[in-house]
Amino acid sequence: MNNAPKTSLNQWNALKADDNRMLIVDDDAINRELLDLIFSSFYTTEHAANGREALTALLAAPQKYCALLLDVVMPEMSGMAVLHAMASRGLTQKIPVFLITGDASDTVINAAYELGVMDVISKPIMSRVVQRRINSVVELFRAREALSSKV
Repeated sequence: MNNAPKTSLNQWNALKADDNRMLIVDDDAINRELLDLIFSSFYTTEHAANGREALTALLAAPQKYCALLLDVVMPEMSGMAVLHAMASRGLTQKIPVFLITGDASDTVINAAYELGVMDVISKPIMSRVVQRRINSVVELFRAREALSSKV
């Protein structure tokens, strides 16, 4: 049973401290740095080296993130475990999550989509493609929030 407090959309928008912050989660420092290079001109980036660090940051202040780039296979807590925890709290509806993987089965990909992931990005990463896909989804989320707050 989830006892986490529910946040209305208006409260969510009021709490947003930085609507341009991305959390990059990968156990490989080189992958984190590569993603940082791709996105640092668009977003303020934060890094987490495993799922537990990521979930701690997300639960402390979920409203500050406009996107989450999440590796699947990590020590301590996998990306799928993070995704389950986020979905159970309704966070996958508020933060676009992009699963980053070098080798995911159809089962993992299907489960990720059922849990609310926006897209699955395969490694090796093609920077232009990933940039366009993620920036487009973040823009759509922002437009949806703006429209919801007006309605």
